[in-house]
Amino acid sequence: MAYSFRKGKFLYLYFILSCLLFLTGCERIPFLSKIFPSAASTTKPEPASVVEPSEIKGPVLARVDNWALSVEDFNQKVDILQKLSPDFKVETFDQKKNLLDELIRQQLLVKEAKARGLDKKKEVADAVKEFERGLLVRALVTQLTEDIKVEPKEIEEYYDQYKDMIKEPAQWHLREIVVATPTQANDILIELLKGADFASMATQNSKADNAKNGGDLGFINAEKFSQLAPQLQTAIISLEVGGLTNVVKGPAGFYIVKLEEKKGGKDKQLSEVWDDIKNGLTLLKQNQRLQDFINKLKQNANIEIHE
Repeated sequence: MAYSFRKGKFLYLYFILSCLLFLTGCERIPFLSKIFPSAASTTKPEPASVVEPSEIKGPVLARVDNWALSVEDFNQKVDILQKLSPDFKVETFDQKKNLLDELIRQQLLVKEAKARGLDKKKEVADAVKEFERGLLVRALVTQLTEDIKVEPKEIEEYYDQYKDMIKEPAQWHLREIVVATPTQANDILIELLKGADFASMATQNSKADNAKNGGDLGFINAEKFSQLAPQLQTAIISLEVGGLTNVVKGPAGFYIVKLEEKKGGKDKQLSEVWDDIKNGLTLLKQNQRLQDFINKLKQNANIEIHE
């Protein structure tokens, strides 16, 4: 069956993790028992007793042998999934049907795994314990930081302080001519200043690999620009569109560079980066509160590290 979920990998992860929970038994993890109701008793390998509709919350949505899933439990699973991954959507009838099909497939495999005693394996139990630790930490961090807010004034102050660093990524469209001697380079520069076509001069004279393309380097982003020789960076950075550098000695000979076009490099308006700044400041505040809290816990804990 083809599944229409955009977050297929996440559903697979949920499937695997919840399988682990079922294999070990959610009653061993009390705070998860409402999220992942146990399919069967883990104390015996025999099938569990039939779950009557009166024993579960609300109407039964699906049943597989002795396992039943209520509408309320199904909706609870959907809520948990969407909280863990906001981009994960289960809204349409087909999306809900696909999730239900996946849960039924899961239960069939869980039942078979229990029948083979896989829920008793140490590595499975250990994996569930690690998963539980991660969920507990996440729940505590959420509780500790859920009231943190960033005020508009803080966002404005951050923007004013760092706006010179908040720019659109710059890109330079360059052409180059590379020759072996400064005399040859100066002769070519004179011809270019007289109006000779740069691309034609590059094709006829340049020894660079891009000579056949008229010396075209295409658009160079900031990362690639930073890899150019410092003397070339200095010569190019001050160019206006259509301008030429003087002859510059570089790693492969003597260069003449033309700036064909420049994109980006402009300051971004506060409205363009408002959400990014807010999210960044929120994360900084959350991390600081968490670190302060951990430091307090350390003061009251007996921590031993054996070299």
